[in-house]
Amino acid sequence: MVTEKKIASYITPLVITKEYEEGKFEFAGKTYYEASFTFEAKIPYEVEGFENARDLREWDKEILHKKLLQEYNKIKEIYQKKDYRNIARISYDNLKNQFVSEYQDRKYIDDVWTMLMDAYKLPTFEMQPIENYKVVFLADGKLVALMQNTKDSRVRGNTSLWAKFDRGEGIETLFCNRYFYIPKGEAEFEVY
Repeated sequence: MVTEKKIASYITPLVITKEYEEGKFEFAGKTYYEASFTFEAKIPYEVEGFENARDLREWDKEILHKKLLQEYNKIKEIYQKKDYRNIARISYDNLKNQFVSEYQDRKYIDDVWTMLMDAYKLPTFEMQPIENYKVVFLADGKLVALMQNTKDSRVRGNTSLWAKFDRGEGIETLFCNRYFYIPKGEAEFEVY
């Protein structure tokens, strides 16, 4: 069981007025408020970053797009053919980093993997067309993805790789978020 520990705090800007002795939010009534702050956290694990990956923003956009779309279609085919060995292979790094950074225990990891595999094994599991996307660079240009090009908050922030399935309770969706990078000195994509 993971216990939370406070490592930083932030107080929104206040103005003191006769009406509000303890202060009133300085930007009350505005449409939105945005702020940021920096802190250093010491963590008991290390997640491998993308320092040894190429900056993909330097690539010819047309060539990159074509190559990336080919990779997404290969991954889509792995899911559609229910190639479980390769699904595990392409999921490993991404899930490992997520579970480590969330301090998840073995039971949670097993439960998530079982839930995913149960969905993949359903006869109704069907990958959807790769469409309505935009090329997005992440990690200072070292990761690239075909992201959903929509304002719909239910799907925004996911890649264009997704499936529909029905467990008997109605249609559900599963986003198979995959990102790609190319290690320095190499020319082929690696999946993350």
